[in-house]
Amino acid sequence: MPVKVPSIVSLSVDNCNLRGSNSENFDEDIAKLPDRIRYSKITNSVRIIDDRYLDIMIQSVNSHYTDSAECGPLNAEVIIERNLTVEFINSESFRILLSKNMANIARSSTIIKSICIYEKLKIYDMSQNPTLGMDPVGSLLQSSSYPVLQVMNLSRVNLNEIPHHLRRWRLYFPRMNYLDLSYNNLGEVNSVVDIGRDEVNATVGVIDLRHNKIKMLTKENLESFLQHKFVKIDVRNNPFECDCRMNVVKQFLLRNSQKLPKQYEYLYNLRCVTPRNLRGMRIINLSRINFGCDKSSSKLEINTVVILSTLSGVIILTAVVVIVFRNEIIVLFFTRIYIHINCGTMKANDGKKYDAFIAFSEENEDWVIRTLIRRLEHPENTPTFKVCIHQRDFLLGAGIVENIMACIKQSRYFIFIISKAFLRSEWCLMEFRAALQQSLKEKTDNLIMVMFEDISDMVVDKDLQRCLKTTTYVKIEDRLFWDKIVYALTRKQKKSNRQRFHVEEIEMDLNARI
Repeated sequence: MPVKVPSIVSLSVDNCNLRGSNSENFDEDIAKLPDRIRYSKITNSVRIIDDRYLDIMIQSVNSHYTDSAECGPLNAEVIIERNLTVEFINSESFRILLSKNMANIARSSTIIKSICIYEKLKIYDMSQNPTLGMDPVGSLLQSSSYPVLQVMNLSRVNLNEIPHHLRRWRLYFPRMNYLDLSYNNLGEVNSVVDIGRDEVNATVGVIDLRHNKIKMLTKENLESFLQHKFVKIDVRNNPFECDCRMNVVKQFLLRNSQKLPKQYEYLYNLRCVTPRNLRGMRIINLSRINFGCDKSSSKLEINTVVILSTLSGVIILTAVVVIVFRNEIIVLFFTRIYIHINCGTMKANDGKKYDAFIAFSEENEDWVIRTLIRRLEHPENTPTFKVCIHQRDFLLGAGIVENIMACIKQSRYFIFIISKAFLRSEWCLMEFRAALQQSLKEKTDNLIMVMFEDISDMVVDKDLQRCLKTTTYVKIEDRLFWDKIVYALTRKQKKSNRQRFHVEEIEMDLNARI
């Protein structure tokens, strides 16, 4: 026996708690009842989400929603769903049940739903719903059609940008006249393409963006306005910031006063909100100075001066560092990255048998043999050098003086390990004087002085003291000790320029002592 129900043409619900029902959503007999609702209004109400709501979602995996449950009042001309909120009952229990049935719920979301065609709907009001979501229209369009919808109200729903489906004017809503997106969080005007469809409706519709958070119009926005024939984007009552960027808007309006569509004449009355001294003033009336463009230019000039000054300071500081640490930089460039800045390396075909003759006291023999010679003759990453020491390289049967003179003549450089024991040794001092005489004779600067320990000037031999004053020496605790030794043995020998003492006098003195 058919069910008899009254003919309802208007449904109005206010300040209620709404719950779903398991039976009505899948009952085909109820779905066959005629739909006579022309006006549907639900306001200031709370949608209850509890275990029964989750049961409906799970049940939809195996059962199909009826069209009436899926789409609501299909014959309505006005649907108002304003100021609706969601409340979870027994949220912890609901969360546990939800986690256990997540797979079934995911399956239900993939089921093809009914196609909802609202053939008579002219007004759809979803305003003041803060939990509506970023793209409410996207979900509506997924399986729905609105052939005669004229007004859509999405004001106060916390939108951050214009929903994608609404950026093609009248593509999805061919009869749309007014789209209310006011009082949202829109910070910019997204590009809107005017599809128009003048064969359907030749009127100019409105996209209302008033009372949002738009501070600036871009050149792209303004150029798109020139192409609009059937749509007007209303950006009045936004907090426009009148800095130098807004001068672009003014110049555009002046250049295109004859091209701009009539519906955008209101742009000539847009007013500033910030800064405070320009509040309420029309943008079209402001000058470059008002916009602060000259100030920006001055700021740019100041920034340029600051940058150049900083760069100059860096260059000067770098130059000072290079000058002060010139020798260290030259050494490191050569020993670490193999770039010789100062002069070319010495040629190997100069007839010399040894790269260096080392003079040292027997008290320092352990360090010389185990450390110095090992690093020079068997290095890891630096050149290999052939050195001469008396314990190993003096000829057997020859006199000590003869050996010293012969080895010194066959060596390119002379390394002296200066210590207190060295100063007490007559043989060490004789080796020094012989090497100094050879250096003066060849007129080369090939003496390498290594300070093994601190020596008082009072105990230094007179010739050695004069040599230390005119020759750079290196201490064994120097952080760049090995770099300096390698560089000194590899650099090209330069002609000596000893102007501090008379060469002939020294040679005579040395000959007398030797």
